[in-house]
Amino acid sequence: MSFRDKSALVTIVALLIASAVYVVSLVSAAGGKPLVDVAYQPYLIGFVIVLVLVSVVGQIAVALRSPKEATAPRDERDGSVGARRPAVRAALRPAGAPGG
Repeated sequence: MSFRDKSALVTIVALLIASAVYVVSLVSAAGGKPLVDVAYQPYLIGFVIVLVLVSVVGQIAVALRSPKEATAPRDERDGSVGARRPAVRAALRPAGAPGG
């Protein structure tokens, strides 16, 4: 598995962990009340903090396990994906997705 694949996997795992912590915290704070009555802002801030921490620690761990891959140049597949990026962005823009 390439470094970029491992990096993407770390991001997915970080999102899953942070989302699970957020949902469990929010539901437990509700205590049987409707979720709309719960002040979600502190839990959302906690979600962002957990996401950043898990992501940073995971990225550092992946980079330390394979430092040569972390600094390796992109291969030719990355170039072909990058070449299609403007076409995908143009296709998504009418659907309301932000583009740069």
